[in-house]
Amino acid sequence: MKALMICCILLVPCMSFPVQAQAYKCKQANGRVSFQDQPCDDAGSGSAIALPSGGSTAAPTRPPSSKAVPPKLSPQDQWRDAQRQREEREIREQNAKNDAYNRSVRCNNARQQLGVAKSERPIFSYNNAGERQYVDDKNRAATIAAAERRVAEDCR
Repeated sequence: MKALMICCILLVPCMSFPVQAQAYKCKQANGRVSFQDQPCDDAGSGSAIALPSGGSTAAPTRPPSSKAVPPKLSPQDQWRDAQRQREEREIREQNAKNDAYNRSVRCNNARQQLGVAKSERPIFSYNNAGERQYVDDKNRAATIAAAERRVAEDCR
């Protein structure tokens, strides 16, 4: 009888007992859904969920937090990611150079047009048919003002 009692006592830690667990499914204010072991806060809405018993006495695992750790990348994927970042940086730098060049060209053209407008020579432009259209002297002040605005915009 003692041997049977000792065997039963030794087997108790090896046996698994059904465990009833409960979790809460919460919808956050930003629309994301999270699962947690405590009731939802006031900002979110949710409901209790009964989890099936897994037959294990082990503590339930905590659901992943919203700050999930990104998976480890293989060396080849790390190299590709670094290469992509270098290419994007080079493209941004080239775009910045192109923008600066285009801005300087526009500035030079605006200054040249302002110089022509302030000169005592007749001012003209070409229409769609390729014919010259002269600006009247009474419109010269408006042409100069427009050229000064273009210089101010393009030569920052």
